[in-house]
Amino acid sequence: MLHGDVGCVRQRQQEGSSNLVITSIPHCSGDLLKRRNVEGEHLSVTAPHNLATRIGVRIREEMVEGVRRRRILSAGNGTATTTTSGCRCSEDGAGEAFSSLASSGDRSCQTQSGLDGVIPSSSKVGCVPLTYGRGCAPHDAFYDGGSRPWCYVTSRDGCTADEGQRIYASYFFESAEDTLYYSYTACGGEDWTDRLEREKTLGGATVLAATPQAYFPPYHYKRGPDGGVLSAAGDEYWNTSVPYEGVMVDYLRELQDLSGGDFEVEWTHGSRASKRVHPSSAYTASVQDIADGTVDLAVGPIWITAERLQLAQVGSGVDVELPSNSLTFEYHRMSKYTMIVDYSRTVLIIPRPGVNTSLSQQVSKVLEPFAPSVWLLMVLVILITAILSVWFSPNRKSILAKAEKSSTNRSRYARMKAYSRLGIDEFLSKGTFFFSAGVEQDPSSSLPVKLLMFGFAFFICILISAYVANLAAFLTRNKASDSGPKTIEEAIKGNYKICALTGNRGELEVAWPAANFIWNESGKSYVGLVEDYDNGLCDVLIYGFANIDLMNMLCERDLVFTDSLVIENPVAFPVKTEYQAGLSYWMYQAEKTKGITVESLKKEYDRTSQVQPDCVVNLSQAAVEESDEFAQVTLENLFLPFIFYASFATLASCLQFYARWMGKKGRRGLLDSSYLGRQSTLGLGKKSRRRLTYEKDDSSDEKYAEEFPDTKSTSRNKPGIVQVEPPSVSFAENGHAAEAQETGATKRTVRFSLTEHDDACSVLSGDFFDCQQIPTEQRDLDSTSSRLQYIIELAQAELSKQDKTS
Repeated sequence: MLHGDVGCVRQRQQEGSSNLVITSIPHCSGDLLKRRNVEGEHLSVTAPHNLATRIGVRIREEMVEGVRRRRILSAGNGTATTTTSGCRCSEDGAGEAFSSLASSGDRSCQTQSGLDGVIPSSSKVGCVPLTYGRGCAPHDAFYDGGSRPWCYVTSRDGCTADEGQRIYASYFFESAEDTLYYSYTACGGEDWTDRLEREKTLGGATVLAATPQAYFPPYHYKRGPDGGVLSAAGDEYWNTSVPYEGVMVDYLRELQDLSGGDFEVEWTHGSRASKRVHPSSAYTASVQDIADGTVDLAVGPIWITAERLQLAQVGSGVDVELPSNSLTFEYHRMSKYTMIVDYSRTVLIIPRPGVNTSLSQQVSKVLEPFAPSVWLLMVLVILITAILSVWFSPNRKSILAKAEKSSTNRSRYARMKAYSRLGIDEFLSKGTFFFSAGVEQDPSSSLPVKLLMFGFAFFICILISAYVANLAAFLTRNKASDSGPKTIEEAIKGNYKICALTGNRGELEVAWPAANFIWNESGKSYVGLVEDYDNGLCDVLIYGFANIDLMNMLCERDLVFTDSLVIENPVAFPVKTEYQAGLSYWMYQAEKTKGITVESLKKEYDRTSQVQPDCVVNLSQAAVEESDEFAQVTLENLFLPFIFYASFATLASCLQFYARWMGKKGRRGLLDSSYLGRQSTLGLGKKSRRRLTYEKDDSSDEKYAEEFPDTKSTSRNKPGIVQVEPPSVSFAENGHAAEAQETGATKRTVRFSLTEHDDACSVLSGDFFDCQQIPTEQRDLDSTSSRLQYIIELAQAELSKQDKTS
């Protein structure tokens, strides 16, 4: 294409002679980019080659002159635009761009009319007059009889700000300092993309399509006489009566159905001549077929490579020598590519890795159920729990005091030493409980300790359960060895020989210049690669699209695909130039409106196909399957258990802070020793609340003062309550005091209290007993429960004694 569109003068070689047949279609318009039937006179001339070329040029000149006159007259004086927006045609045309090119000397020329001109940077046009692009006119009419009026515009910003205008950057004057922009809409015309949206794009054209080969399932293939899919090139490829099948064929059929008859597909095959020209790649040969004009469309996973793009641009052509000057005009039958339909990832193929049986690997298996961060979190939780336990400990003050008295060093050093001993002891203790899947259960512990242990127990429960559930699987797991390359970088570093196809040789050599590539030029595609590997020519391979046949070949040789990306090539269909826009339009519509893509059809094929490879040949897929079975527990998995633990640890710390604050103020409210003391008794029910409001307990005061020495309350020795009700006797403990009470026809209550000095006094409501000294053998009672039991026995004995006396 020029700035305009496709030309309407046709040239073809007359069969059996060297003559050219030149046909002019004066009323043809190429701006629709489609095949259409044209009414009007067709002028055909048959002449010897040299004469025909001159006649063809003359036909173009006469036809263009008539078109130019009509369109210039319709556009006014050739300088005005048909728009009133800020997007206006330039009065100077190319202006400075022409001047800079003309001054170079070798760019100066004369047109057929003898006017001074200049040769633009593009090789697609010859000499253009200095008025080229000035005002609205069909400036490309000499090169394209169907050209529409256009012009260079004065302001890029003025055009882009107008939603009704569309401009394009000119590629004719690449050496100019300022970019030139041209527009059809500035001349009152319609942009060709708008017309594509509004009208049919191919006009019922019959597209001659072929595939590069007949044995590349699932993308395109044929079946043999036995009904099986071909696994090698055979005569079936050249037999047009044998239908094509596969994902790419289905994709083109979907486009045809979506177009509603806008184009038809006639299947054929490529030429043997193209395959002889490009013996190393049937896919490159298919691009040659398009360039030669023997096929309109090549269907398959065809890479867009530099070699194929160059081939598509060169095509085939006829040189026309003009008699009036030395200008040579090339007429190309070029091929193009449709829009990209997929991307091909060329990856590394390696021998399947072996099993790592080293001692270090076997030993590390016990740690694999958890990620390293989880092990660190576990140690952190144990450490935090140990520190808080030291802080909450009721014996902390007494231990520190004893340490300071026994130490000959400074007080600070003694305290640090004592704290260190307590911390290590608690860390080992909490760690032992953690690994034994339990926590310390002390009924006499304070409420903060119980809250802390509650959160700690939940965290332990989740963590231990997860570890035990995964451990057996990880112990029996066999990991791959580290021998051999896993990536293309490792293969290059180790100087491994890499088998590769020549289809994208240029791209591979640029991307990996240090790689030791072994190029396969047999033209057998992946079959040739595997043969080179079998012959020992290479250590690893690289390839892109994988089909069932290749997968089974890899299974037989215990080879696997890796995730190591070597190069990524876009995939598109080589197509005849005049069908490029139309087919691309329907591809875009299929994806946008129906979600139809090559990838979606490939997934559907894989889902419904009963033919599957003999093994898993994708190393990344095997890794995914293994990772699902051997998934490590991570920090994200333990977010809820840790938050649960942290919440209770924070709550316990707040209660401890509050209790210390209350102690410093000399007040004891709801959170007093019965909640925060060594014997945490949560009041439930009326009786418990009455107990909390009963007279203060001296022994509780002593323990409270021991834990919180800043309190100003004095220690008293008031009894707690142990209630005895016939026919059963029950006891409730509070501090180190107890009371036994029997209710019946005659109410009697006996109270005994045991102090820190192991003194026992008895008080009867209404009667007073003398204080009794606890026997010597009971003075060294080391637990609250033992001393409480002794008080209970005294109370029961006193009640029995009163019964006998009465």
